[in-house]
Amino acid sequence: WTVQELRWKAVGGCDTARLMVTCENGAAGLWRLADMLRCPLGVNAEDGPAWWGYMSGVELHIDGRIASVGLDGMGNSVAVSYEENRPDWWAAARTNTAFVVDADSVKVYGEKERMFGGGRMSLEQAVAYRSSMLAEHSKPKMKLSNDLRAGSKQIKGAYAIVYARGWWETLHWRFFTDTRGREGYLKGGMSQVFGDANVSMRVGQCFVLAETWNAQEVWMKVGAKTPGDSLTMYLRTDNNGVPGAGAYAAVSLAGTVFDYEMEWARFVLSSPITLWAGTRYWLTLERSGGVNLVNNYRVGVDEQQQYTGGYMSIFDGVNWTVRLPVSDLNFLLIGREETTVHLLRMLASGEGGQFLSGYRIGVNSGVSWPVYRDGSQRAGEEIETILRMGTSAGKRLLGHVDARRVLQVYLQPEAANSRVLIGTNGRLRGLDGEPLKLSQQPAGQWARLLGLSPAGGLVGLQDTAWIEAVVWNGKDFLIEQEN
Repeated sequence: WTVQELRWKAVGGCDTARLMVTCENGAAGLWRLADMLRCPLGVNAEDGPAWWGYMSGVELHIDGRIASVGLDGMGNSVAVSYEENRPDWWAAARTNTAFVVDADSVKVYGEKERMFGGGRMSLEQAVAYRSSMLAEHSKPKMKLSNDLRAGSKQIKGAYAIVYARGWWETLHWRFFTDTRGREGYLKGGMSQVFGDANVSMRVGQCFVLAETWNAQEVWMKVGAKTPGDSLTMYLRTDNNGVPGAGAYAAVSLAGTVFDYEMEWARFVLSSPITLWAGTRYWLTLERSGGVNLVNNYRVGVDEQQQYTGGYMSIFDGVNWTVRLPVSDLNFLLIGREETTVHLLRMLASGEGGQFLSGYRIGVNSGVSWPVYRDGSQRAGEEIETILRMGTSAGKRLLGHVDARRVLQVYLQPEAANSRVLIGTNGRLRGLDGEPLKLSQQPAGQWARLLGLSPAGGLVGLQDTAWIEAVVWNGKDFLIEQEN
């Protein structure tokens, strides 16, 4: 085994590796590498582990021919995204089938999800397409080709090139879904005037959650005709099927922010409110001033009774009465949580780190993040977005998977704590001036520039440089800067 190249990144740690392998048994022995895909692979330096990950692909070079096999493109858990084929196809929303799994492949390689895009089709066609894609992609594919490099046919014997990836990459193998944190009903087309007369002083909508989560904001479709007062949204208790007197939260908006045409208005709660599964709650809208026949408010309403979680009621000054025909307000309740809390929950679910042995989040971000995730993004994308958002103090977050397969999340180090030097010859060195050891890879660190003249600081040149990615080419470290 000869290391040809190793790569590390500030986010993720060990990234890619390429190694050359020869075998005393020649091609017969090298073919065994094809059975080792997804097996752990580590590169040790004299003073300890330097790179770790898993085998992602193998190229077998035999007398000018190449046989390659890898995990790229493999999917042993497959779904199809399609548009339902129906007469009003222009109004058809895109939908997804459920995932179907090749259990035998998952036992060998772990679960690797793929979503295939389909056009306009029926559910039966989408399911058939899903089955064919699973059969085609659930196992690694072998590809045979000729080595077209000059002189390759003159190379006698056999060797293999092994490609490996860090464990961070496996966070992208599965999509992440969280059904909590979103409740509402957006359909409709009708409207209800209120605050115009005593018979319609207030409006309300009840709802019941299937899961417990923390509510942070409410959206309601509201219009107004030049009111001089404000509109308050209350999150209330339930009292035998009508809004109770107790309120968990109240948020007011000036009537002047609403246009005559109804638009979605956002009411942000001052702090998250825990809403419990199976409990009925109410959202009510109440104007602060007296009723006014002309300068009133309107809300979006649907009369199709498609929302199963509750119903709309109107307050006449004395009693709350169910609106007839039975209707629903247009509303959307959203839950939010701190990004690092969200990250912990995502990792605990197993949808992201199926190969991790643990995780450690060493910082609280202070940044809010929606709880609900529709499954359109992979777990790795979610995690990397959270890290890019950083903290409420404007600090960047970094993360990597260590040699024990523990995912670590932490603050970007300060430039003053740089532990790497860049000499006048461009080579990386430790603070002692000695060349960096392989186990001291510097990605995710600051490097101090040596030899910078005093004039450099006057024109804005910094004496430190951030190392986003680094490659070891078998002899030395090379810095790779990413956009």
